[in-house]
Amino acid sequence: MPEPEHTNGANTLGIEVKIAKERLASNREMNEIGIVSEFTCPECHGTLWQMYEGNLLRFRCRTGHAYTAQALLEDITESVEAMHWATIRGMEETAVLLKQMSEHVRENGNVEMAKRFLEESARVNEKIEAMRKTISTDVIDQTAQGSGTMPI
Repeated sequence: MPEPEHTNGANTLGIEVKIAKERLASNREMNEIGIVSEFTCPECHGTLWQMYEGNLLRFRCRTGHAYTAQALLEDITESVEAMHWATIRGMEETAVLLKQMSEHVRENGNVEMAKRFLEESARVNEKIEAMRKTISTDVIDQTAQGSGTMPI
């Protein structure tokens, strides 16, 4: 993605103030202060525009949410981790329900179906363990340590 031109604070101040007052900015106005980024706002899931002020990389959505690059990274990382844990909780419920279904059909004489439910529960539990191993809560710390002194 091409690097946007550095924004001129005097030219964009009015638009920034309008957005900060929680008035929805138009795409034209947003294009005056930055370029459309590849990222979505962690809060409203709208498009983020990126802009530079000197060496500072910032992001802003049309509804008023604003981020430095570091703050955006932290929010995205937190959101991804929350989604991982929500997925794990859902998978745990699936495994428990499959086990209960296995017990239920076994009590009703369907041993073969009980075996299939139990095997599927075991497969789900294996997937859960694999997912747990992939979740890392120290991504932000590792990223920050490697960023050097360049402001982001």
